[in-house]
Amino acid sequence: MSRLAPELRDELAGLILISGADPAGAPPALPLLVLHGAQDERVPADVAGQYVSAAGGGASAHIVDGDHFVLLKRADAMQALLASWLVRQEAAADAGR
Repeated sequence: MSRLAPELRDELAGLILISGADPAGAPPALPLLVLHGAQDERVPADVAGQYVSAAGGGASAHIVDGDHFVLLKRADAMQALLASWLVRQEAAADAGR
């Protein structure tokens, strides 16, 4: 991802790739989507839930079928989830104006 970032600067503006997120850390005060593989043996799925709980009402998690590399192995499905979430965020922002 980091090698593509300079080439996709406009497309990636505002997106954050988090690796090793600490559920005890302070999440950003922004809408937050956490995608996590249910079969991830490196980071348990409950860590995603802890991070969402710490973030409060603006956060949601999707535990999906896949392992630690689900974002790479199921990129099309993950992009679809992200696109759907972004549409909902835009609609919520428009409704709040």
